[in-house]
Formats: sequence, structure tokens, C-alpha cells
Amino acid sequence: MIKVPEARQPVTIIKNRYNLNMLTPCKIQLMGKSTCLWIILGLCLIISHQFAEDYTGSLISVTILSILWILWIRQPQTRLSANQNLMLAICLRVFLFLSSGVFEDDWHRYRSEGLLQNMGFNVYTLAPSDALTNHLNDIRHSPQKAEIVYHLARTGYPQFPAIYPRELIAIFGFVPSLIFLFLLTDLIVLILLKKYYPKVFYLWCLHPLILMEGFVNKHYDVLLVLPLILAHRLMQQKKTGFQILSGLLWGLVFSLKGMALFLWFLLPSKQKLYSLIFLLGFLTQAYFTNSSRFTPDSSLVIFTQWWEVNSPLAYTLRTFLTEFFHPEQTMLLGRFFMGSLFVLLIFWKQKSLKSSSLMSIMLIANPINNPWYLILPLAYGLLENDWDVNWIPLACLGYYACWIGDSPGLALFIYLPLNLGLPWWYLWREQNNGPPHDSPDLLLSRLSLPVAPRC
Repeated sequence: MIKVPEARQPVTIIKNRYNLNMLTPCKIQLMGKSTCLWIILGLCLIISHQFAEDYTGSLISVTILSILWILWIRQPQTRLSANQNLMLAICLRVFLFLSSGVFEDDWHRYRSEGLLQNMGFNVYTLAPSDALTNHLNDIRHSPQKAEIVYHLARTGYPQFPAIYPRELIAIFGFVPSLIFLFLLTDLIVLILLKKYYPKVFYLWCLHPLILMEGFVNKHYDVLLVLPLILAHRLMQQKKTGFQILSGLLWGLVFSLKGMALFLWFLLPSKQKLYSLIFLLGFLTQAYFTNSSRFTPDSSLVIFTQWWEVNSPLAYTLRTFLTEFFHPEQTMLLGRFFMGSLFVLLIFWKQKSLKSSSLMSIMLIANPINNPWYLILPLAYGLLENDWDVNWIPLACLGYYACWIGDSPGLALFIYLPLNLGLPWWYLWREQNNGPPHDSPDLLLSRLSLPVAPRC
């Protein structure tokens, strides 16, 4: 009698050093060690800023978050379903949005300029300080006068008019509130990720860069993740119509956020062409419909002259050059050096360029560095299964250290290794052919389970 081998039963409960259970290829509930560190340190800064602006508050926050994380990662029975993760993510976003922004106040400008533009003011010629000084009588006729004054009084750089695109400002003024806009947009993002990118969904729910910069500091970059996901989905389709529509969405993202143009280097050839065509169309339309945004004394032109912000390399270069050259010459030489360095790094990594290496190049060679500029590269990298983008934003903690540190020496001790040393190390190191250590795919390969295609 010939024995037929029994079919291998699917694995439903797996015990290993990660203590995962109910593991299926398309439903991974894993956040890597780097994400753990991000959550502990990033949310520690949020909590300590809200309740105790000293090292004692930070220590208490680190302890509490560490204990919660250990309990969560060690107890298989505490695993949450996708819908429970979604509810947790939304509740956490509501709580964080209602908290005070840490060192950032751009969201006050979003709302005040949106409401003023909807009243008929030209926000590209009217600075917030001027509105409070000379136009209070006009504002009093608005049913939202209290909200307008509240946000105007808290706007940073009140001497400068608007800099953001007109369509974006109109949305900020049209919605009932900014929390409604941010939560609704991110809820759609989470639903799309849950359906089409399950692995990314679990990382996105609690990623500290999204929580910190999207919902504590309330930067609008997190809103652009929605058109980015749609553009990425359409980009996967072979039909020309979908490709053109994807190019339109990429051009829209680039026109609404100039720093998003770094992603252009990662796009396929057709998308590079389509996105540039639509970007030029959006910019031409913006110029002819509201030319005051592009005048020599506009905020857009003034801020482009601030060629160095939060960049260790550019700051050192500017400090050195100002000893020998005038400010205008320093600006030109600095931009030339940083631009040349960026081109060289892109050329060096052109054959293996991906979102994580692009992030590292931005941290090194972009003379204007802010943590929220990494939100869109983070989203694109996760969609492309570039799991290293999950921990590269750890460098942003150096940015926060410079703001909250009482000792400048201690702040620089944290800032320089994270914002300069870490990206250089990542670009220089020998690249793995296999999945990174924090990748959900690595866990599947160790368990000898097939890695399912993106579902």
C-alpha cells in the first residue's frame, strides 16, 4: 500500500522570539525594534512637553512607554486586529491633535489665512500682523472672527504674508476645522493601506514621525500622503490613461510641496515626464491666477533666500564662508556646494537609489532640513517595501534635541551623529541583498513561509 504524504497544514500559531501568533502572509502585526525606539523617544518628547518640561518628565515618559511596549511585544494574546489597530490609531491622533504643537505653529497660519482668503483678502500681500493692526474692523463682521483672531495672534513670523498655494489655503478655510480635515484624510489613508498595503498599515498606525509631525505639529505634508498613494496605485497600472492620471497626481503633489520634488528621482521614466508636464501646468496656472505670490517681496521669494536651515553641513559651510565673503556671495557659494554634493550623491547611488537612500541624501545635502520633509519619502518607501525608511527618520530626534536641550554642547552631541553621521553611515555601508532586520518579510523568510505578493 502506497502512503500518500499528508498535505502540510497551514500554520496558524507560531511561537518564536517575536512571539507572534495568527501570522498570515498578508496580515502582519509586527513593528520592528527601530520603530519601538522611535515610539519610546518620539512620544516621550510629546508627553514631557505637555506635562513636564524637564528631564524628570522625560524619564517618567520613557519608563511608562517602555513598560507598555514590552508588555505589548511579549504577550501574543494582546495582539490587536486590524480594525482595533485602526481605532487605536484614530483615537491617538485625536488626542495628539488636541495637544499643543511642539516648537511649531504653522497650523495657526493655515487656518487664519484660509479664513481670511475666503473673506476676500489677498493673503499674499496681507501679513498676519497687518491684519491684526489694520483690519480688525473688517474681521469683526465675520461669524468666525474669534477663531481668526485666535490663530492670527499665534502665527509664527507674523510679518510675512502667505507662502502656501492658493488652493491649499482655500481648503484650510473651507473645512469646518483643521482636525476634521487631518483626521478625515488620514482615515482614508489608513483604509487604503489596510486594503492594499497591509504591512504598511500596521507601521503607519503608530509611526512616530506621522504622529509627531502630522498630528502634534500639524504639518500639511501628512495630507499629501493621500494623493501620493493614489498616484502610486495608478502608477502600477499598464494602461496609458492610468499612467497619465498618475502623472497628474504626482505633479499636483510636487506643486503643493516643493520638497516633494526629491521623489521625482525615484519615479519611472514615463512618470518623470508626465509629472514634469503637469507640474509646469500647475505652476503656470498659479502664476497667472495669482501673480502676487511670486513677486520679489513675497514670502516665497524671501524664504528661498534663507538657504540654510537645520543642516549641520550647510551651517558649518556658512559659518566658514562668512569669514571671507559677503552674505550674497556666501549664499551663492553655499548653494553651489550643497547642490553639487547632492548631484554627486545621487550619481553615486543611481543604480541602487531608493527612498531610504534618498532620505539620507536629503539629510546630508539638503541645506534646508526639517523633520516633516521626510513624511512623503517615508510613505513612498513603505509602499515600495523599502523597510529601511522605517528607522532612517530616527535622525530627526537630533532636531528635537537641539530645541529642548538645556546644554548646547549636549544637544550638538546628539544632533551631529544623528543628522550627519547616521545618513553617511547608511549610504556608505554594504547593502544587504535580503530584507532588512526590521522587515516583516524577514520574519516570514525565517519561518520558511512563502512571502505573499502585495495584496
